[in-house]
Amino acid sequence: MTAQQIANCIGLTFDIVGVIMLFFIGLPSDLDKHGAIYSTVNINDTYANKWKKVNKLSKTGLSLIIFGFALQLLSTCWTIFVPVPK
Repeated sequence: MTAQQIANCIGLTFDIVGVIMLFFIGLPSDLDKHGAIYSTVNINDTYANKWKKVNKLSKTGLSLIIFGFALQLLSTCWTIFVPVPK
């Protein structure tokens, strides 16, 4: 297995893990610049802590997808720009 194939497999693995995380957790919700949550219902500390954890995990899932895509792109460009010895 070449370095390009290994980078491609690792990138694909990151993509799959990120997509599975987003499937179960969901996309991060919007906040204002100061991190305030606006709601018409009272939010207790337990809910706020759970929301922060879920938001952090969803951002981690998105980061894994982006990093995996970058690895796959790098492995593809590697084969274009770096000549393979024969």
